[in-house]
Amino acid sequence: MKPQTTNLLWASALVLLGIVYVSQAWTPSSYAYVISYFDVPETGLIAGEARPGRADEWAIATPLTQATVNNGFQRFNTTSFYREDLRSVFSMPIRDWGLIFKPGMWLYGIANPAYAFSLYHFTFIVLFILGYALLFQALGSSPALSFLLAPTLFFTSYMQYWWTTFGHISSFFPWMLLLLLDRRMGLFFRASVFYWVAVCWMLSAHFYPPLFIQMAFICGLMIFAFRPREITIRYLLYFVISSAAAVFTVLLYLKDPLTGMLTTIFPGQRITSGGNARPEMLLSQFLPLIKMHAFRPLHASTVPETGVIGSYYFLAVLCFIDYRRSWQKKSVPRSAMLVLLGGLLIVYCWMFIDLPSWAGAPLLWNRVPPFRMWFSAGFLTFIVIFLMGLHGVIKINLARFLLLIIIVVSGTFYFKHALSDIPLFALYKDVFVIVPIGILCFLATRIRQLVFHTSIAAVSMVSGLWYFGLYNPIQSAWPIFNRPTTSVTQALDQLVKNGDRNKLVVPGFPGASLNGWGYPSVSHVLLVPPLEYWRRTFPDLSDEQFNNVFNRTAHIQVSNDRDVYLIHTDQIHVPIDAFSDSAPDSFPGARKIIIGQQSVDHTAKGGHIDVLECRGNRITIQGWAPWHGLDSAQSLHIFSNAKFSSLQLTGLPRFDVVRRLQDNNYLHSGFFLTARLQEKCNAIKLKVCLLAEDRDNVRYLLAGSDISICPRSPD
Repeated sequence: MKPQTTNLLWASALVLLGIVYVSQAWTPSSYAYVISYFDVPETGLIAGEARPGRADEWAIATPLTQATVNNGFQRFNTTSFYREDLRSVFSMPIRDWGLIFKPGMWLYGIANPAYAFSLYHFTFIVLFILGYALLFQALGSSPALSFLLAPTLFFTSYMQYWWTTFGHISSFFPWMLLLLLDRRMGLFFRASVFYWVAVCWMLSAHFYPPLFIQMAFICGLMIFAFRPREITIRYLLYFVISSAAAVFTVLLYLKDPLTGMLTTIFPGQRITSGGNARPEMLLSQFLPLIKMHAFRPLHASTVPETGVIGSYYFLAVLCFIDYRRSWQKKSVPRSAMLVLLGGLLIVYCWMFIDLPSWAGAPLLWNRVPPFRMWFSAGFLTFIVIFLMGLHGVIKINLARFLLLIIIVVSGTFYFKHALSDIPLFALYKDVFVIVPIGILCFLATRIRQLVFHTSIAAVSMVSGLWYFGLYNPIQSAWPIFNRPTTSVTQALDQLVKNGDRNKLVVPGFPGASLNGWGYPSVSHVLLVPPLEYWRRTFPDLSDEQFNNVFNRTAHIQVSNDRDVYLIHTDQIHVPIDAFSDSAPDSFPGARKIIIGQQSVDHTAKGGHIDVLECRGNRITIQGWAPWHGLDSAQSLHIFSNAKFSSLQLTGLPRFDVVRRLQDNNYLHSGFFLTARLQEKCNAIKLKVCLLAEDRDNVRYLLAGSDISICPRSPD
């Protein structure tokens, strides 16, 4: 079968798959994690599960896409409290001239946004599979082998764990390489198309310079490795102009958000030096499961941080290559291998050696954290292994197969059993790949070398699908954009209606989720910090504290804690009190706080004390009471062995209670109680009992109370 026919058949199969995928509005989104906060009974989750570690997607990209749709695809987010610019480092379907370079978003405004969102995600899958298959063919692969290697690359931990951000960026990369390497098209035509693809590469998904910088480095290596004779003045002139025009176009489009982010502490002023990458991550390129188990990271903060471009394809080819005969045969392209291995060595030097930032400056690597270089390390390794398997001499015998078994078994045993205490019986999945490779070795005398190499690629693709293919769920986009009314949304609507319609101050919702659902929430994700607004809101902060806290891209979180502080590198806490002029969830004085008398009894049980902290002479209690609605007749009785000098009770909306009890009358059931003690906390063994009184005069004993100090209920 001709290569063109094979490629056409694969492309047709992908189109048919796309018709099914988009018609069902499927996506790889983990947004079901957010949907659960709104008590939607049908989350739209078809298969798999939402991944909390993919917060860049479910907390930022998807909610901001919802916001863009809510705003009629206009540039500025008028449904937001901050009125921020939706043109940002996260690509949005804004109706402006940048849409020309966002082909995956062209369905927005034509069909229901659920289908447009599905097509957007599927476009990257098609671009990835077809692009890398054609790239492998351009490097000498047969069509059959190329369409096994492309999914093998797709089903690596790096691609799957980072799919909805870095993976999308990687989808355009092979098309750029094809335009740089393929000599069948005219140079002017290639450079012209390269301009459009390069702008799409930077604007269609997520603008992330550390990945662009290392991919540009790989492009240069690939040209020197495979097309050194192409490097003429004319060739350089065309592609330098094309690249410069692409960069200028992107900077022109993102001028405002990038200018706002450039002077931030994070990520704008982030300068890195070499080193700090974990060596065991390098081993996981060849033993791809040693860093996680059942999608649980063994020695990292999140699952995505364990992702590398790694496959048993690497290890199998290395074990069965006859290095001496391959070198003597001179079939392996030596110059290309030397260029690629030299580039890989430079990458590893930056990743593992403690180099000063100026050492990486010529390649702009001082803007690339070493632990973000796993794409370069993995992709270059993949190409090197591919060339060895394609052109080298494969030698299959028992000794080499035993070597493979020893490496797989001992590596798995050491990293997952000895270091991580995972039971041996739970490690069958890690070593099962030995079985199909063993069968191939048994059949080696009857199959040709090319067939063996292709079969190894097939085994690696299937094992990658088995290992990592279920990380990203299949999530219907229908409930994301066609949002139902629930008890939680009714409660939120009530807060907006009864308070300031331009401001909603409620804690407990992640990322930009509230704004994605159309609410003007103070809790949000701000990619460009609104420094003037923060300075007006918090004028008492010192310049140093203000800059350290607010001058960054960050998730804004609110609570009744009255301090302003940095929770994490990209998380800021602001107090509800700062917005209390219009915050309907803060009710000082609406309910009474009463220092209890032993004569007061309780007639029922309900509510719960969630937090009880005592530091110095200050006590903080947070929980909920079975209060229906909000009424000045409601009160909270406190009994304690400590003496109080002051008490303050503040209301707190409790959407979790609304969800659990399926009754939005409990929206105002939460409370936040602060008190000053007449003595230090460590001077007494603090005991507290709380009774909540509703307007029907029923008093409820809150769970978590110390019953030894509570008044007894009547018999």
